Amino acid sequence: MRGPTTTQTISASLAHTQTHHRIRDLADRLKFSEESIRQLVKDEPGVVKIRRGKKAAHTSYSVPKSVAIRMYVRLGGDASTFEEEHYRIADIVPLWGFGRETVRQLLKDEAGVLKLALGVKGANSTYSVPDSVLKRIHNRLLYVV
Repeated sequence: MRGPTTTQTISASLAHTQTHHRIRDLADRLKFSEESIRQLVKDEPGVVKIRRGKKAAHTSYSVPKSVAIRMYVRLGGDASTFEEEHYRIADIVPLWGFGRETVRQLLKDEAGVLKLALGVKGANSTYSVPDSVLKRIHNRLLYVV
């Protein structure tokens, strides 16, 4: 890379001593595609970027845990549920026996569900549901008042 590079200092949060996540790890954890995660982190302050060659495709990203949690909260999640198992709608449909649209309607406005709007108008959205939120919704369906 030529020219000066700008880096945001995160020494106050001790980012250098935190666990760092790779794109693949975050995609597996949050049940989003690797490309969606890459688009989220590419311009995020605090993410370590290592570029090999001139192409952007040859860039590796390392995301400190504090940055990953900040992005997680921005997507609608609660910081305390970051470490939990997450589910996609496609994972929930066979468990509950409802159709995709029914499950989506149950989840879409629920607090703690991550929503990633894809496309120009956000017409295609992907949802990621932490285990505790899934249990809360299920219990509400079981014990209707």
